[in-house]
Amino acid sequence: MLTLFDKQDFTEFYNILTDTFPPDEIRSKQEHLMLLDHPGYKVWAVYEKQELQGFLTVWDLDEVAFIEHFAVRTDCRNSGLGSKMLQALSQKLGKRLCLEAELPETDMASRRLGFYCRNGFFVNTDPYLQPALEKGKSPVPLYILTTESQLNQEAFANLKAKIYRIVYNGKSPL
Repeated sequence: MLTLFDKQDFTEFYNILTDTFPPDEIRSKQEHLMLLDHPGYKVWAVYEKQELQGFLTVWDLDEVAFIEHFAVRTDCRNSGLGSKMLQALSQKLGKRLCLEAELPETDMASRRLGFYCRNGFFVNTDPYLQPALEKGKSPVPLYILTTESQLNQEAFANLKAKIYRIVYNGKSPL
C-alpha cells in the first residue's frame, strides 16, 4: 500500500500539504524540495491509478519514526485510508511512531486527536512548541503523540530534544 514518493509528483504533494496544514506548520516549497534528498527523511505515499492519494513524511530518529506531516487528499478523506496508512507504516518500519498534533481547541482538532487515539497513539500533555519554521512564521503549541504508550518526563524530554536537533535543525521554539 505505501510506496516511496515519486519526486515527479512534488507539485501535487505540496498542494495537498498546503490544503491540509496551516502556514505556520509547513516549510517553504524550496525547503521541502531540499528535504527530499536528506538521508534521514522519507515520504511514504499512497497512489491509486498513478494519482497521489496521501502521504506521510517521516524522519528516522533511531528507535522512533517521527511523522512530520500526514495528509490525505481532501476527496479521499473519511474512507478509512488514513487508518490503513498508519497501520501500513507501523508494519513497514517496525518501531514506535510519534507525531505532532494540534491542541483540541477546535472541533476539527478534537476530531483529529480522537482519530489518532483510535489508531493507537497516546497523547503526551507535557509542554511542546514546534519552532518557527522560517522567518515570519510563529512557533506552534502542539501535543506529541506516541504509539505503544505515553512517555515519562525523561523520555519525553529526550524525544523533544532529538526532534528539535534533527527535524528542526537545532531550532529552538523560544
